[in-house]
Amino acid sequence: MFTLTPSFHRHSFRTIVGLLLVSCLLTQSAVSLAKTVSTRPAVHKPGIKTGSVSKPKSVNQHVNSANAKVNPNAFIPYYNQGRDAYKLEHYAEAEKLLKKSLVLAEQGASQMYPGLQQKNIAIIHNLLGVNAFKLKKYNEACLYLKRAMNTYNRPEYQAANEDSLMSDALILGQIAMYEGRYDEAKLYYQEALPRQEKILGLDHAQTRQTQSILEDIARIDQGSDYLDRLGRKVIHWTHPEQSIKVFIANDSSMPGWKPEDQALVQAAYAEWQLAMENRVRFEFVSEPAEADTIVSWMERPKAVTPAEAEAKQQELRNGECQTQTVDDKLAQDNIVVALNSTEGTPASANSIYNTLLHEIGHSLGLMGGHSSNPADILFPNNRYDDGRRKHLSQRDIQTARRLYVLQPDVTNPEGIHLVRYYDYTTLATQGKEAYNHKAYPEAVNDFQKALAIYNAEPEIRFFLGASLYLQQAYAGALPYLMASASVPGKYQDEALKLTGHAFIKMGEIDDKAGARSLAEQKYQRAYQILNQGLQTLAMKPENKNAILQELSWLNNRLSIPSDTPIQWASQDTRQITNQDQANNPKKRGWFSTFVSSFSASAAPIQGPTQ
Repeated sequence: MFTLTPSFHRHSFRTIVGLLLVSCLLTQSAVSLAKTVSTRPAVHKPGIKTGSVSKPKSVNQHVNSANAKVNPNAFIPYYNQGRDAYKLEHYAEAEKLLKKSLVLAEQGASQMYPGLQQKNIAIIHNLLGVNAFKLKKYNEACLYLKRAMNTYNRPEYQAANEDSLMSDALILGQIAMYEGRYDEAKLYYQEALPRQEKILGLDHAQTRQTQSILEDIARIDQGSDYLDRLGRKVIHWTHPEQSIKVFIANDSSMPGWKPEDQALVQAAYAEWQLAMENRVRFEFVSEPAEADTIVSWMERPKAVTPAEAEAKQQELRNGECQTQTVDDKLAQDNIVVALNSTEGTPASANSIYNTLLHEIGHSLGLMGGHSSNPADILFPNNRYDDGRRKHLSQRDIQTARRLYVLQPDVTNPEGIHLVRYYDYTTLATQGKEAYNHKAYPEAVNDFQKALAIYNAEPEIRFFLGASLYLQQAYAGALPYLMASASVPGKYQDEALKLTGHAFIKMGEIDDKAGARSLAEQKYQRAYQILNQGLQTLAMKPENKNAILQELSWLNNRLSIPSDTPIQWASQDTRQITNQDQANNPKKRGWFSTFVSSFSASAAPIQGPTQ
């Protein structure tokens, strides 16, 4: 969130001190020259030091009973004490003192050198406006700051008050951004920017921030939703009969953690569920192993990536949603929220709630991009967050509802929680890596553990069967290969080919053992499976050609010549990652095609971290 710069305080108070001293000196000079007003009360020196001013009298006590005139300097003690209260962040006390000071300054305006009290009143207006901003009394802040700027913008005052004009315009611009008045905000930031460039410099962080805000305003979209700003893949939860199970980590050892944080999580999910009209439902569980989404905590915000910094998002991330996908399935969904600022100051309940709403939106599928409108919860940073609790905008709601009408490219797996599915994908990935490195026993072990967790995906059954086949465990491989060959999918034709090869290899073993009858049965089984698959499956040309060669050999199986498909399979499965073979089509058998396509998708796809 944008805050007042140190330069604002330095310049503003320097201006205040200077003008008040001028006021005092001119008044004293007027007393010494105008002997006829010897009855005027003694002038109060406008001391600025903390604690140097005695307790102010009441407003009525500052009226001289002899001539019914107001002491023109009576406002100074109230102003000094109000300023000191502001510096101590006692904003409510400062407001009372500064308003008393303003009343006295306005009453004494006619008693002071013409125009001088107007500048003093502008100084009080300025500090009252800044103080009201701190109290989030934005209407009052705008009223006082605009009055101060009206005075400072006069030709005779402007040059001496460039810093105040700069700071006041920035605050008014920020208030307009909070309240969604973007055209008005643009005018204030455009007014402030030239002064920032002159006073602070072109490369100053606050100057660059104002430039970035103006760029944000230029990008603001006020349409009915922002679905077109999100990623191209449609990602969301389906299977409405399944509640999304949420586990909330309670980490009492982490600085800043409070038991009430759990209620904030539940309230944020309830707001989304209500907005989605129960199209998604959430259920809170007590064990992480039962969860689809885990909400946990980090002590302080994380730095953004260079790409995010280049995109002018916030410099620190108060929360993130780590979503991982594998092929067309959600595999992981973790939300992490910071409990403290970078300085270690505990985050407010409202700040935590706002961050949770944002990250839950990503978790539900609003990922791959952000809204460009600061009024939306999916705006990418908290620059325009004034500490108040936010809620879903109508654009947030419409975007999410429209997303859930679309057919998803990626969704949650049916019948298993994401935490367990993540364990499954971890084992499956390890098995694929072992397979590619020809560590087939390790691959078999990982694939078997993966299938014990989740057995609904034919791909892993195929890889387990292939791993066993490559260890010549043909009988063990056949159940997995035949199951994969019977299910439409990415590896169905490869599973069919390996099934035929497995029966041929088993027949070859029987032949060598003299069991001709058993060999005949296996060859016939291979012929039936391959011929049926050729008639019913849509195959890649290279796979179809390989099967035709197998069938041709099976039709003439009186002997097994050295160039049969059986020999090709034996050679290719032992050299699946050989680069020379990959580059030389004459040495490639049908199995190499399968390995190339598999190797390209061995690692899981990492989804966006927001």
